Amino acid sequence: MHLEIDEASCISCGLCEARAPENLITDRDKATAVVVKQPAGEAEIEGSTDAVDYCPTGSLKAKMIEPEESAA
Repeated sequence: MHLEIDEASCISCGLCEARAPENLITDRDKATAVVVKQPAGEAEIEGSTDAVDYCPTGSLKAKMIEPEESAA
């Protein structure tokens, strides 16, 4: 899974950080969420999927990638 944030539409609400704190933070200075680490492992992928689902503006997107793509 690869996470991306559309900073132009992010409202910095913090819902994504609450659901995936290992992977996302809310940067109050920039008024946007920031991906600090791409999800690895089942728990982080599950939390990140929840974060994408709960994003009220649809600013957080996830792309599923094949394991060999993540090594490149």
